[in-house]
Amino acid sequence: MRRSISVGRLSPGPKPGVCAAKERIKDVPDEVREALTAEVKRSGKSLQAYLLGLLEKEARFARNREIVEQTPLPGADLSMDEIVAAVREARGDSGSGTESGAA
Repeated sequence: MRRSISVGRLSPGPKPGVCAAKERIKDVPDEVREALTAEVKRSGKSLQAYLLGLLEKEARFARNREIVEQTPLPGADLSMDEIVAAVREARGDSGSGTESGAA
């Protein structure tokens, strides 16, 4: 059987400038609801506080992904030959000898 989970409040949020919204998640499988109920009991939090923590954590991860996607990685524009040369230089390898690990 699937049920709904309702969380949130209709009043202003706990922080200035934050509006709280009431959300309903429909068709939650019983095993998911039971697992959440067990975690809530273990954490000593209300269902609302527990789920809010999960949502805040996920929102932080989403912001982190955005930052990573917008930040160019050092060396991202190097060719394979340039990367191989840099690795060999770091190893003190002159580039002579076997290629690609072949004997």
